[in-house]
Amino acid sequence: MNNDYEGGEFDLEIYNPLNKKRYVTFDNKTQKNSILFFYSDFWHRVRPVKKGVRKSVVAWVLGPKYR
Repeated sequence: MNNDYEGGEFDLEIYNPLNKKRYVTFDNKTQKNSILFFYSDFWHRVRPVKKGVRKSVVAWVLGPKYR
């Protein structure tokens, strides 16, 4: 929602745990006002914010069961 901070990148693990690089990093500063949907059982993290405040909105959506 904002871009006046440093750090705070979002990592989403989408590759096999045996891969050397298991995740994709999203830099929200270049994708301001975007939405990212993913299954709730995917491993994910937000890296520490180094300067400023990172603002975000989090929501859960109920849909058909994952198969």
